[in-house]
Amino acid sequence: MAALVKKGVGNRANDFLGSHWTGKVAFGGLGVKLTDALLIHCEVSRFFSRGGSFLEDSQRQNPYAPPIGDVGLRPPEADLADSSPTEKRRSWLGSLMVWGLVCSVSAIPSFVWGLGTVASMQALAMLLGVLIFIVGYVFADQLTQQSSWRRNKSLRLALRIGYITRLVISIIFPVGGTLDMFCGLLSISIIDSVWGLTIGGGSRLGAGMGSFGQVLATTLVQGVVLNVVLSAFVLLVFGITLVAKRGAK
Repeated sequence: MAALVKKGVGNRANDFLGSHWTGKVAFGGLGVKLTDALLIHCEVSRFFSRGGSFLEDSQRQNPYAPPIGDVGLRPPEADLADSSPTEKRRSWLGSLMVWGLVCSVSAIPSFVWGLGTVASMQALAMLLGVLIFIVGYVFADQLTQQSSWRRNKSLRLALRIGYITRLVISIIFPVGGTLDMFCGLLSISIIDSVWGLTIGGGSRLGAGMGSFGQVLATTLVQGVVLNVVLSAFVLLVFGITLVAKRGAK
């Protein structure tokens, strides 16, 4: 059998068998282990089944692997990258420009309504309140850019829809003015109650003569109330996008 193997396989087979060959016949207990004989037999069988050519280790393909070049099969990493792409990191200046525009435009209805009713003499207090929200949004934007939830495509879409909707209704003044008026009245009621309980004497916001601190507090509370309403709208849009995505599958 040894002579047949060496003659049939040729030089490539001899190279392989050299690492297993001991110079003795592989049967009859003459010195070669049975495992070596079985390994030789398997390699020789594979040699002839491939048409008489050995493949180098680097050329051998996993029989369970998908065909090379099959575009229908993609690694899991590629699917993950498509489903949750990473956004380019926004600079501090970029965050300031984006949120400065969003907060300024969104504050127009409340600003106009406040000047005409409860804060006619405290425009600076309202401007300071808007500036505080801009700074808060900039820091929140920068600190959460690497958070996993910001790579969620559905949530990012819902946030964009929410803020764009807020900008649109702020520009369409009757709609934005109505929403801001109700949130402003709620804020005034809250500040009146808190001011009367903590400082006493009432806030005088209803008479349009609120102090700088009272108007600033009212602006901040109204901003929080508006953000709560906006968050509820974003969550609603987020839920709709998830349902639509599952229905599409």
